[in-house]
Amino acid sequence: MNQKRATSRNGGEPFPCDVADIRRPVSLRSAVPQETEISASHDARSWGSKAAALRLTWILGVLLVLCALPASAAPIPKALRQTTFVAFDVETTGLSAAKDRVIEIGAVKVRAGRIIGRQVWLINPGRPIPYATTRVHGLTDEDVAEAPSFRDVYSEFVAFVKGAILVAHNAGFDVRFMAHEAQRNDLPFPPEPVLDNLRLARKWWPELESHSLKPVAEHLKIESGRYHRALDDSGALAKVFTIGLRQMPADTTVSNLLEAAGSPLYIKGAIPLDGAGTKTAR
Repeated sequence: MNQKRATSRNGGEPFPCDVADIRRPVSLRSAVPQETEISASHDARSWGSKAAALRLTWILGVLLVLCALPASAAPIPKALRQTTFVAFDVETTGLSAAKDRVIEIGAVKVRAGRIIGRQVWLINPGRPIPYATTRVHGLTDEDVAEAPSFRDVYSEFVAFVKGAILVAHNAGFDVRFMAHEAQRNDLPFPPEPVLDNLRLARKWWPELESHSLKPVAEHLKIESGRYHRALDDSGALAKVFTIGLRQMPADTTVSNLLEAAGSPLYIKGAIPLDGAGTKTAR
């Protein structure tokens, strides 16, 4: 049986859902094959209880199949269903948070396994984008020529993630760049914690040779769009993270998740604001 799926409210990609996500009651007309329903209706007077029993058998069969959905469609633990997460990603002019600049931020907001919002910001770094990095993400000087500065979009990002738990893949890279940009522009650091999905992926799928975002998404058969573009990477990350949450024990709390991910990061002094280059383990 195909995996049950639900579509996000804003028209985004569908997410796997659990039985609790199915809000429409099961219809007898859809649960019972047409031939069976017609036959039962035709013989209702003579068969009576047998037809009713047949309908009940089909309904129970449907419910049993739904309850036997694969792990990727298992229920998200209740405490985590009530928590809002924002998967985010940044694209930059290079690898050094101290020397290079953010040129794109993507963010996808998820709650109870569904995408409830998404946003992307192109940013003018105030300097040329090196050809070597353009070859990675495809962004050129022309693409960001009319874009606002980091200072101008930062408040929108902070408002979008307010009250959520942030998630990034190889989070140190993204957190370090955001922290440097905020400090460089004398902007306040947001208080939201950031989970490193790379650490979680290593625990959820230890059999994989690589836990970079692309091979993990491919392993889970997630269509991600263009890799190394902030919104597409954030969307793929949101899906990977949601499937991972469905593998957590039913009684998992937010504290348990934070512990599983290791110490949370923050877009502030938790990541040293020095001139060291950043590594890519994406």
